[in-house]
Amino acid sequence: MADWLPASGIERSLWIIILAVAAGYLAGQWLNRQRSKRIGKWLQAGLGALGGQVSWKWLKSISAGAEITVREARAPFRDLVVSYFLLTREFAPLWLIERLRGKRDLLSVRAVLRDQPAAEFDIVPSAGQLRVALEAEAGSEARQWHELGAGLGLSTRLPTDRALIARAEAFVGTFGPYVERVSLRRRQPHVMAFLRITGIEARASEELWRALEKLVRT
Repeated sequence: MADWLPASGIERSLWIIILAVAAGYLAGQWLNRQRSKRIGKWLQAGLGALGGQVSWKWLKSISAGAEITVREARAPFRDLVVSYFLLTREFAPLWLIERLRGKRDLLSVRAVLRDQPAAEFDIVPSAGQLRVALEAEAGSEARQWHELGAGLGLSTRLPTDRALIARAEAFVGTFGPYVERVSLRRRQPHVMAFLRITGIEARASEELWRALEKLVRT
């Protein structure tokens, strides 16, 4: 046997594990880099709908995601920070744990509006920890809930007007399957939205900005 070959079965097994981990890391990094580029192109194609001055930066690395800042955007927005975060595909066990915990590639939108909103609302899953947290946060102040479909509910502190319900239903009718949370509030950032990316890319990103714009106009 050649001197450089592992002498025992244990050594051979360790080398196999090391090589498998290294190969998995390289493959996962390549997959995330390609996915990051595709998502970046998808977002870039629709940024014209927001107007303003756009700047980009990578999060840690291209395989982790990116952050886009839009200054002096078109009304009703003023400034936006759009970020996307990718699962850790470089390390298969960690990727599996993230999947089992319900994590997915995520799009985050934080926006400051030109005018303070006249109302506040949250669109969250009708059942789950977010709804429990919102009700606990409200305390003695009762929240109004309206079922929107796609497993989502609209929560407001004041009686919900029909115009808001109609806007929320229209938004959820298109983007409901991807929504983790959409909130409008009086403090900055006025708008916070978190959406799963997988599947949403089938639509032009411009559609998302237009739909979000209609939703938060009050």
